[in-house]
Amino acid sequence: MNRAQAILVNFHHRRSLVSYWGNGSTSSSDGMRVQVEVSSLSADPNPHYGSGKEATIYRFVSDQYSSFYSKVINTNARDAVHVIDGLLHHESNLSIEEHSTDTAGYKNQIIGLTHLLGFILLQVYGIYQTQSCM
Repeated sequence: MNRAQAILVNFHHRRSLVSYWGNGSTSSSDGMRVQVEVSSLSADPNPHYGSGKEATIYRFVSDQYSSFYSKVINTNARDAVHVIDGLLHHESNLSIEEHSTDTAGYKNQIIGLTHLLGFILLQVYGIYQTQSCM
């Protein structure tokens, strides 16, 4: 599945039209919670979102509007631990340099690790406010 996603992202990245949106060096990630009606290791109840079992689809999107990495995670897991995974293990040709995430994906340990790995991590507070960690 990851390889197929990378093939589509690479094809998209080579189109001249997408260069108007960005050069593929900036990305963002966020999770989307979905209800799970069947037994799954990634699904658990979360009292903040109701009584049913849920899982989170954590997705990375480039500045060219292509989803270059996605992962199903436990809905109670902190998003921050999966930020590094997507930045390092996507199989596309995108060269991500700067990454934005909301407060759930932003922890001091992740800030330090992304800096050591050569990424710039931005925290998004709302629609219009961002703060760089470095």
